[in-house]
Amino acid sequence: MSKQTKVEKFQEEILSWFEQYARPFLWRNPNISKYKKIIAEILLQRTKAETISNFIPIFYKKFPSWKKLSDIPVQELHDFIEPIGLVNRRSDVLIRLSKEMVSRGGRIPCNRGEIDKLPGVGQYIGNSIELLNKRGR
Repeated sequence: MSKQTKVEKFQEEILSWFEQYARPFLWRNPNISKYKKIIAEILLQRTKAETISNFIPIFYKKFPSWKKLSDIPVQELHDFIEPIGLVNRRSDVLIRLSKEMVSRGGRIPCNRGEIDKLPGVGQYIGNSIELLNKRGR
């Protein structure tokens, strides 16, 4: 069996496993916006998925867009996300990124170099954004 065939077989097996056992988190819904998916990725860093799963609908309701998020005072955001932890880091990233996205009219860059220049976007979030762009959502 060739290396490519082994890789393809592994891909099929892992996708089959995912279809059977994946947890139905809101951010896995293919119809939610890129905004919501990016926010989920930021909130998921170093926090249990179950914790974010319970918190994120409240977050989306309070901050349904980059604009709403960019308008909130930093201290209010600190207080709001305090229950999930990493308050200073998350608040800073969310505020800076939301302001940048508002200045871009909500348009997420397609070029990886430009993605990496977004405030608070490291390799992990950059990879997530790049995948979102490839999937066209």
